[in-house]
Amino acid sequence: MANKAKNIASNLELELNEANEKIKRLETALQEIENKFNDAESIANFGFFELDTETFSRTWTAGLFKIVGCDPEYGQLQDYYDNKKIMHPDDWDYFYNVTQTIIGTGKGAEIDVRAIKPDGSIIFIHIVAKPKLDENKKVIGINGTAQDITYLKKIENDLKKSETFYKTLFENTGTASIIIDEDATIIMANTQFEKLSGYSKEELENKMSSKEMVFKEDLERLEKYHYMRINNVGNPPESYEAKLIDKNGNMRFALINAAIIPGTKYIIASITDLNELKIAEETLQTTLIRFYTILRNMRASVLLVTKENVIEFANPAFCEYFGLNESPKDLRGLTASEIINKIKNAYQYPEEEVSHIHEIVSQRQPVMGEEIPMFGERTCLRDFIPIFVGEKLYGRLWLHLDITERKKMEKELADSERRYRHMVEKAAAGMFILDENGIIKYLNEHMAQALDYKKNEMLNKHIKSFVDENEDFYRYRKPVEIQIERYNWFKFLNKEKNVFWSNLTISPTFNYKKEYTGLLGIVTDINMQKGLEEAFLEREEILTDIIYDMMEMLNSTAKDKDYELNKNEVSNHEDLSNN
Repeated sequence: MANKAKNIASNLELELNEANEKIKRLETALQEIENKFNDAESIANFGFFELDTETFSRTWTAGLFKIVGCDPEYGQLQDYYDNKKIMHPDDWDYFYNVTQTIIGTGKGAEIDVRAIKPDGSIIFIHIVAKPKLDENKKVIGINGTAQDITYLKKIENDLKKSETFYKTLFENTGTASIIIDEDATIIMANTQFEKLSGYSKEELENKMSSKEMVFKEDLERLEKYHYMRINNVGNPPESYEAKLIDKNGNMRFALINAAIIPGTKYIIASITDLNELKIAEETLQTTLIRFYTILRNMRASVLLVTKENVIEFANPAFCEYFGLNESPKDLRGLTASEIINKIKNAYQYPEEEVSHIHEIVSQRQPVMGEEIPMFGERTCLRDFIPIFVGEKLYGRLWLHLDITERKKMEKELADSERRYRHMVEKAAAGMFILDENGIIKYLNEHMAQALDYKKNEMLNKHIKSFVDENEDFYRYRKPVEIQIERYNWFKFLNKEKNVFWSNLTISPTFNYKKEYTGLLGIVTDINMQKGLEEAFLEREEILTDIIYDMMEMLNSTAKDKDYELNKNEVSNHEDLSNN
């Protein structure tokens, strides 16, 4: 019996020791779990809490105290309402209302609130709260976690700022831009693209494929580029031209710059509208064609040289004038030195002219209307025109115009003019030319001498200073072409203001536009004739007086005779009566 009891006691002791060992192992395991939990709280920067909704007492883990920067040993946070001490004032009402909602509805919630640590710094806490229910589904408490997400909030804010920055940049880049996904769906478009395409963002974003806007002839090529870019196959071009169709069905030429956004399957594409550029290119091409057509058909010889001293263009007249066997096309691409060697012998003084040409080119200044003697007694009028765009030299233009015949005509004209001027100057009649205002622009020597003036005393003076005040032939009236008027016994006034008698013939003058330019006058001196006429009239008057006196005498004699006759007749009559 005693042995049995001893055995039982021994077994109980053994079991107790085993139990103690298990307890110790459990305590160790629990401590390890608690340590791991605390480590997890510390590493993850979160903590657990429990709220008794009956007493509003709360239980926090060490991790939660650490988050808010409070020491659990001091017990400064005892119940729910102590949360107000650490809660940001602007978030307390929100926190409180969520708590009441959980209690009232029995539904959990997730919220972000701000807390103020003892050092004054503000942290963001993400709270996940769930209701604790009894067997009657009544809320008797709230359990949850609280995690410090300050760093995540900072990243989120930085991300939002970055997103805002890049969205602003995307929107205001000045170029029509879109972002498309791997299926070519437009997921974002800026305002410039709206204007280019005619579609609104609402019509484009996440609804429309970029393929719908591509001209069918270009679609296969652009799809190939898209596949290569999305799948990192080959080297698709970053920039290429394509034709797009806008909302109104208009075709637009566009330059597309596309690139994949790193780390994504998204492609950003910038589209530059080339319609105006294409129109400008076509206009420029048309202008160039017209320009070269004009140059090609000019009578003057034309040579266009680039800034690299290479012949860009020569017209047929150039080849013909300089006696070249080559065609204008054959000259293209020759150097300036080569073309000079080909044409220099056409000049009368080749070496001097080559040196002069080099001097002109080096000065880079226009030289216009330079007369150059050519071989074979020809004369050339040469222009040199450096071609500048802004201050940059792009080439030079040489023009050669054969003026041999013109020079001959000019010489003949000059000779003729000298002959006629001599004739006019030496003419026996006075001549003058008035402008439309009556100002003397020319007069010959005879005209000046007739009025006792020198030519320079009359030039550029009004004709009214040299005529009788009653004479007004010079006053403007609408002239008729080829209208000649003659004034007989016209009174000019000489330097002494004595009358100079003349016959004046005037004719209107016109320019090449048939516009009236003034009068041409020819003056014939009739002073001698006027003197003879006056002398004749004076003699005629004397003779008339003599004749009148004689007639008076004859008349008187006749009257006396008549009286005697009458007297005799009366006497005879009386005698007859008496008888």
